[in-house]
Amino acid sequence: CAKKTVNKNGFLGLYRGAVPLIVGSSGKQAARWTGYKTMEAKFKDEKGNIAMHHRMFSGACGGVSEALLAVTPIETLKTRLTDDVRRGTGKYSGTVDAIIKIVKSEGPMGLYMGLTPTILKQATNQAVRFPVQFYVLRA
Repeated sequence: CAKKTVNKNGFLGLYRGAVPLIVGSSGKQAARWTGYKTMEAKFKDEKGNIAMHHRMFSGACGGVSEALLAVTPIETLKTRLTDDVRRGTGKYSGTVDAIIKIVKSEGPMGLYMGLTPTILKQATNQAVRFPVQFYVLRA
């Protein structure tokens, strides 16, 4: 696979599509941690402690933030672009072109297909992840 890719697209072809992935991952992390830390601060007592259920709720809020601000639009774009390439329709020339065309034809909500299940998935993931991460790193 790597050899075919290099032969067809050159060495940099191995990294084709990496920029949206890197930007998207950065956005996900920023949204997740901002949502989590914002809520965590509201639950800390005077000694800086936070109850487990509050840590879980804060994690869930981080997951909701992540789903709204990053995961859903990024996954919608990835799915549309991948499907476009797979079908060979040539509808989109790249990520920016896809964003413009989707927003023009469907409005901004066109980037939010599957929002509810994504919120449920990300909130659940982060409600578990943050407390586990806290207690594992503390040990």
